[in-house]
Amino acid sequence: MPGLNVIDCSLAAVYRLVSFYLLLSFGTLLLGGSAQAMAQAENSSNQAPATTGPKSAETDKLAEVNVLLARADLDIQKSQYEQALKSLTSAYQITGTMEDASVGRNVLNSMANVYYNIGQYEPAERYYRELVSLDEADNNLLSLSVSLFNLGHVNASQKQFQVAETNFNRSLALSRKLADSDGAAHSLKALGVNAHAQDELEGAGNYLEQALQAFQKNQNHNEAAVVHRHLGDVEEARGNLRAAVRHYEEALPVLTQHASSLSLQRTYRGLSGVYEQLHDYKNALISYRTYALLLNQEQQQKSLETTQRMLAEFETERFSDDNERLEMQNQRQKLELKHRSDLLQMQYLAIFLSVGIIILVATMWWRSRNHAQLMLEHATTDELTGLSNRRAILRFGSNEWERSERFNRPFTCLIFDIDHFKSINDTWGHAAGDQVLKILSATLLTTLRTTDALGRFGGEEFLLFATETEPYQAGVLAERIRQKVEATVYMDIPELKVTVSIGIAQKKSESSLDQLIHHADQALYAAKEGGRNQIIVYGED
Repeated sequence: MPGLNVIDCSLAAVYRLVSFYLLLSFGTLLLGGSAQAMAQAENSSNQAPATTGPKSAETDKLAEVNVLLARADLDIQKSQYEQALKSLTSAYQITGTMEDASVGRNVLNSMANVYYNIGQYEPAERYYRELVSLDEADNNLLSLSVSLFNLGHVNASQKQFQVAETNFNRSLALSRKLADSDGAAHSLKALGVNAHAQDELEGAGNYLEQALQAFQKNQNHNEAAVVHRHLGDVEEARGNLRAAVRHYEEALPVLTQHASSLSLQRTYRGLSGVYEQLHDYKNALISYRTYALLLNQEQQQKSLETTQRMLAEFETERFSDDNERLEMQNQRQKLELKHRSDLLQMQYLAIFLSVGIIILVATMWWRSRNHAQLMLEHATTDELTGLSNRRAILRFGSNEWERSERFNRPFTCLIFDIDHFKSINDTWGHAAGDQVLKILSATLLTTLRTTDALGRFGGEEFLLFATETEPYQAGVLAERIRQKVEATVYMDIPELKVTVSIGIAQKKSESSLDQLIHHADQALYAAKEGGRNQIIVYGED
């Protein structure tokens, strides 16, 4: 079952960042720019005496909160989440003593977003629940819609899918009430992904189709492409492989513009799996190679970003003092070694992927060959008796007829029919009749020569082609078959005695195989008319 790709949902990213950056923008406006604001706030905190009234104290607290938020923003940009959380925690403690509750709410939202991004879902859920309570108390419907949406993603990440569905539905209802079509579209998409995670494919498809229509109406092409990718996953799970390909291909033109996106990787991965199921191994291999290439590029980009971040930190601090400079030089050497190790790992990954592709192709070929063999067996074998079926025995006879014609070699056709087979079915049941056919077939196979070809011609009738066989030899063979069948004992029904009537036709003046079979059938009819359990050769009195 595919996981709920919450991080992949651009809506989550948008809603998490909107409130955070609005707060930062607000703080920047108040302080005249983040860098200057930080310096001014620090200077004012060092210089301004705390002798003013309540308004001045509230302003000082707000300035200090915004300084901490600015620091947290810089730390987040550097992926230094631990430092960011320290600044946000300090800011939150300060807001607890402030009269303006909205400031504390913004800080609380930022803390929840950071915890969510680093995978710490329990504190993220706690803070989002607190935000929901505050929004409900203030009747702030727009903020409540966003908080419920974010809380739903945390629930889904914790695999609490029913709780997540409830929160997404509440967010959807609020978005519709506020006429927020884009918010409603994102909620529908989240509901679809959440339903897919629970294998509720019908519901997932309905939600995602609604989300797709909404995004297309809003001309939000990026989100529409992501929804197409999710619909491809749903259609693949449903077994609608062609529909899955269509959705994946609809997503590719837009997603390809963002080569590093996780949705693009998963689109090619999904295409590879669907093409394999469709036995389109060429496109499956192409899609898998593209997926592997994107994965490789992502790993290289992460390695490069890590290298650049560490080098920037090194350059910032290398002039601090001699000891620190030596330490940083040592870190750079370690970094270079790590980078080389990463490159070596990437080479190993490329080799591994190449081997994997080879194994995939070999596996596909092996499965295709086995499937072809199985289909051939089903197409040429009678399911009940294990003998050649009508099509297969006639194909053999046609080939042997052509050979006999070309080289003027003897060729004989025998048709035999179980006497009174209907009465066997009527007396002991069709299961007994099937058992007779199976035992008789096995008995005949032990009686025939290696050059003879036997098949079930239809019902209780069998067709045998004897190559390089003269009429007297065919008569000996037929008599051996008749006696063998007559002597066969059926353990489940000891009193049952089974006999066969046999018609023989030797190739003489016949113009076709059908005519030869027809002559043998006429001889069989004469044997039955003459009392059954006997052999008649066509053309003999």
